[in-house]
Amino acid sequence: MPNPLSPTTPPNPVAAPAPVQLSRTGMVLAYASGAFGLSYMSMCGFLVPLRAHELGASVEEIGLLVGAGAFSAMLTAVPAGAFSDRFGSRRTFIAGAVTALIAAVGLALAPSVALLFVLQLVRGFPQVLGWVGAMTCVPGLGDARSRAGIAGRFSLATNIAGVASPTLIGVAAQTLGIAPAFWCVALYCLLFTIVGVLMTETHTPPAVRHTSFTGYRPALAMLRFPAVQAIMLLSVARLAAQSGWAAFFPLFLVEHGTPTALAGTVISVSGIASAANSTLAGRLSRTGRSHLVVGLFACGGATAVALSPLAAGIPLAYLPALAIGASQGVTLPLLLALLSQYTDPHLRGVAMGAREGINQATVMVTPVATGIVLGAAGPIGFASGGLLVALAVAAAAVLHRRETRSG
Repeated sequence: MPNPLSPTTPPNPVAAPAPVQLSRTGMVLAYASGAFGLSYMSMCGFLVPLRAHELGASVEEIGLLVGAGAFSAMLTAVPAGAFSDRFGSRRTFIAGAVTALIAAVGLALAPSVALLFVLQLVRGFPQVLGWVGAMTCVPGLGDARSRAGIAGRFSLATNIAGVASPTLIGVAAQTLGIAPAFWCVALYCLLFTIVGVLMTETHTPPAVRHTSFTGYRPALAMLRFPAVQAIMLLSVARLAAQSGWAAFFPLFLVEHGTPTALAGTVISVSGIASAANSTLAGRLSRTGRSHLVVGLFACGGATAVALSPLAAGIPLAYLPALAIGASQGVTLPLLLALLSQYTDPHLRGVAMGAREGINQATVMVTPVATGIVLGAAGPIGFASGGLLVALAVAAAAVLHRRETRSG
């Protein structure tokens, strides 16, 4: 088996252990675990700025609060993956849900902006623990041919929860108040703690553990290989296309006369399209050209981002939303399957953690960069963002071609 810690062994597709056979209930629980990490992030991302405003925080302080959660998630994603490799995906998921519950209770009781800031820094770790634990669970459920289809159903649960959770927590905040709404988040975490307890372990720790407790050493070793670099670039490309657009396109619509409520539905439509298309990944993976499929869909999403200023009203604005959503829905499960294919199964958590850390950095940087470009160049900034994504896809294609020739 290729060793991803070796500086000389190229990470060609790695032979995985025999897939774990689960009952139908076990499979449903594994898919359901995908509904936790990103929806928890969405709910806290919705409530924390509102709670900070209620406590008298300035706009700048609210910006720091939002950035603190993403920053700590970025730094702790790889250690979360190492935790999964040492203790298994099920324990990692349970640890994430339990510590997320504790953080949610703290946020409900926090009496000051300063304590909110501390809790935001703490909250990033359970967020990635739960998400990485769920992601490392899924590849162990199937062989290379069925893995993308399984990841697609996992992604479907993720997308449905991502669409529904901000709406539901908004209703809770409107009905109960902002601080009490965090108790609803805590109940949500308790529900997924029970899911974790009932789950079956599918990512068994190896008898001999890798020596890096934090996981950064094997993660950096993996990133030296063109195949893994290509996958990470594609991951950045798909997320960069969506995050900058989602942050500013609704504002663009409002400035051009679209009611605020209708502008928000554009993001919802994109999320629904992502959920609807996620199950296509299994069929598309059977072409044997998953890299090409991801690149094409990422470029399609980038094109939709670039052309979206031409759709400055409803219902025309739903067209780029549908295209971007389709791109997101298809590419996530394919990337999860590719990453598990090109990395040692015993270091799968580190691989997923490295990808999540890079994603968190992308989420932090892209909206800021998009805002600067839009402020300087106007709507043409959307086109420049699409161009950068296309360049990232082209670079990934070059890396993949180099790996194919050497491997």
